[in-house]
Amino acid sequence: MKSMITDKEALSQVSLISVSSYLRSNGWSELEEEDSRAFFWEKDDEEILVPKNQTTKDYSIRVSQILKVLSDVEERSQNQIYNDIVRSTFDCVRLRINDSSIRNGNIPIEVGSRLYSKAYDLIASSAYSTNQSKPFFRGGRPKIVNEFLSKTKLGQSEEGSYIVSILTPIPPKPMDFQEGASKPFSRRVTTKLNDALVAINSSTLQFVTNGRMDVFKDSISHGVSANLCDAISTLIGDEGLEVETSFTWSSSWGNESGPTLIQIPADSFDILKEVSTYLKEVAPLDNFSLEGSVVKLQRIDDNSTGQITVHSEVEDRLRKISIDLDPNDYNVAIDAHSNGRIFKCNGELEKIGHTFILKNPRNVEAVDAE
Repeated sequence: MKSMITDKEALSQVSLISVSSYLRSNGWSELEEEDSRAFFWEKDDEEILVPKNQTTKDYSIRVSQILKVLSDVEERSQNQIYNDIVRSTFDCVRLRINDSSIRNGNIPIEVGSRLYSKAYDLIASSAYSTNQSKPFFRGGRPKIVNEFLSKTKLGQSEEGSYIVSILTPIPPKPMDFQEGASKPFSRRVTTKLNDALVAINSSTLQFVTNGRMDVFKDSISHGVSANLCDAISTLIGDEGLEVETSFTWSSSWGNESGPTLIQIPADSFDILKEVSTYLKEVAPLDNFSLEGSVVKLQRIDDNSTGQITVHSEVEDRLRKISIDLDPNDYNVAIDAHSNGRIFKCNGELEKIGHTFILKNPRNVEAVDAE
């Protein structure tokens, strides 16, 4: 005999959106029947009535009847179907810590605190990278990232070593969705995290083989950042904990192609710390304010783009910075160089090898030295 869910409160918490999303993604079709009280869904010879109002007194009874029909049709327990319906509008990322210090689901409070804190950093770094791939994120959060994080939830704790579940809300899939069109931002965040963790493992393997740290540059477009590396290395910690990440995809959008289980070996700790430092070094400084003396001018002719070198402070150290300028801005640099004036502009400062380059120069001017 199959077990039944009788908890009225649990049944009442099942949302209409979740029920409809689950039915649609599992092959049920909504019938065009006029009824002020319920929606009619059909599959093969079975029919399900879904109430239109979640506040009706008998709502929990209707949900119980839906679970009974689905349990009979799918030949699965009501508990399994209930969990799938509740999470049908969420992607679920589970973080599991494996270690001998964890017994009977208990965990040292310091490790537990780290786990919850870095679970947030993990999903936040993926949201950043989904919005814009960069080696390191500093400063304020974009609006779309803030909105995503405000809606992301922590699921109930689960058995099995120690597990934290991150639930990212996924809107129902539109009936007229065209393959190849952009998916919801929240689904792209989960997918990006999956890609990033795969890229970390593969890049780490390449680094161990050839010793080249720049292999991690190729993984930036997959969502790898210094922020993500910091989150994972902190989870591993000095204790050398094993970090395991598993993915369950919202049924309304179906599964993605990436692996559902990804393990980050404990011996990745030192490498991830190095990678974080490297990515922070190569990360552009956005809207960098450059101010200094022009020490070199170089261009082919008066109508071509020219390159200049400026002595300017970068993080309290004097550096030589190369800048490509259009003809008009190059003439400003000539004025600064010829008349001993200070050259000023803004742009994105990048470090490539041992060379500093300012890209997208703007607000170019030459001012008298004080």
